[in-house]
Amino acid sequence: MTNLDRSMNYADYDHMVQAKFKEMHDNEQRWEEFMIDDAELVLVAYGISSRICKSAVRRARTQGLKLGLIRLISAWPYPEKAFKNLPASVKALVSVEMSLSAQMGQDVCLATRFTLPVYAYLTSKYVPKTQGIVDYCKRVLEGKEKELEVY
Repeated sequence: MTNLDRSMNYADYDHMVQAKFKEMHDNEQRWEEFMIDDAELVLVAYGISSRICKSAVRRARTQGLKLGLIRLISAWPYPEKAFKNLPASVKALVSVEMSLSAQMGQDVCLATRFTLPVYAYLTSKYVPKTQGIVDYCKRVLEGKEKELEVY
């Protein structure tokens, strides 16, 4: 601890930490957009799931489905800005994650402020499959899948 740190009272320290977190939130959100300009459904994923989602987007496009992808580069701060200017063509979002609890799906709901339907393609210990994602998205567009419930 430096002398400056020792002389800082709790209120000053609290203010400094809050300012640092706000700066990080405002300036450190990282994501990649892939083919979302005319997308009807946008997949949201990170890590290995996001690499498979890119393949799913490409495959779906050859089948006439307009998918896109938001790939999280950082999970914190959550890239809320990625959802601010989605094209009007987007009907819903699909969280693709290796989880049974749709943790990220709930983050997507919060980031969009519940303005779009959010669905979750979930696997547990298995890596998602390209065609499985495409098939799920077809069912979403056909109204055969249930929206994510937020707890």
